[in-house]
Amino acid sequence: MYQSIDDEFEDYEDASRAEFILPLLLGAAGLAVIGTLVWLGSPGSPAGSGDPVISPPDVTRSYRQAIAETDPALRRARLTDFVNQNPESGRSSAARAQLAVLESAEASDWEATVSAVYDARAETEGRSAAVDAFEARWGGYLGGRDEEIAALRLQIEQLAGEAPRDARPDRSLPDGPSPIPRNVPADSLAGGPVTAPPIVTPAPAAPIVIAQPAPRAAAPVVTPVRVRRNVTPRYPRAAQRRKINAVVTMRLDINAKGRVELAEVVNVEAERYAEDFVKASERAAMRTRFHPKTVDGEPVEAEGVLKRYRFEASR
Repeated sequence: MYQSIDDEFEDYEDASRAEFILPLLLGAAGLAVIGTLVWLGSPGSPAGSGDPVISPPDVTRSYRQAIAETDPALRRARLTDFVNQNPESGRSSAARAQLAVLESAEASDWEATVSAVYDARAETEGRSAAVDAFEARWGGYLGGRDEEIAALRLQIEQLAGEAPRDARPDRSLPDGPSPIPRNVPADSLAGGPVTAPPIVTPAPAAPIVIAQPAPRAAAPVVTPVRVRRNVTPRYPRAAQRRKINAVVTMRLDINAKGRVELAEVVNVEAERYAEDFVKASERAAMRTRFHPKTVDGEPVEAEGVLKRYRFEASR
């Protein structure tokens, strides 16, 4: 009988303890879930004044996009924007070098266009075609010579006699009596004396002494850079698989030992995979060996040597 009472009392104590602990566990679990939700939903600590809020621009990608332009005028405009926006970038020096190449090409084309316009043997159609070709290649963007092109077109019209009359210079003489007397002989100069001038015997001329020019110093003998061991660039697999062709022009600085110290991209002509073609060309250029440039037999450094790599996939 006592045993049965003890058992019932122990069962009652166990049940009471379970009823007391269970709410505590459920409450603690609920608080943990609420704290987790609050932590996940909080925006976090505000960024300090030194924390970067906006990621810096991808300078390399902007540079690659600029040099990948096939239109020379647009490439010059984009390179100019790149230099202005990234003056401290390590790519700015390469961009300035490529701008110098483009400016030189534009100046050469402009000189040829002006020569074609003023060529006395050229027809009006040929002169206009030369100006149209220059405007199509270099016009429409920054530094497009719009005013100079308009002046050339007006000059073409004047040479052809098609310019408006008010645009031509007035060469007509003013109306009025002639200031030349009527008694001046026909074989005399206007404004000269009417009577024949006295004949004056000129004094003997002093002997003419022709000074001999000073001897010029002999021009130095310069031997340009020549390829000693050429390295063919590795064709990018993705481009070769899709039969994408490309032409990459590199600007190389070669030291007196014939090694490439700097390789910069001047132009890329490719429908796709421009970066892959550029990387392959840079690797090949850095591994290529040259016979250095010499001046009077002494090897010297050579800057701005252009080398072109062609990628042609087999059809």
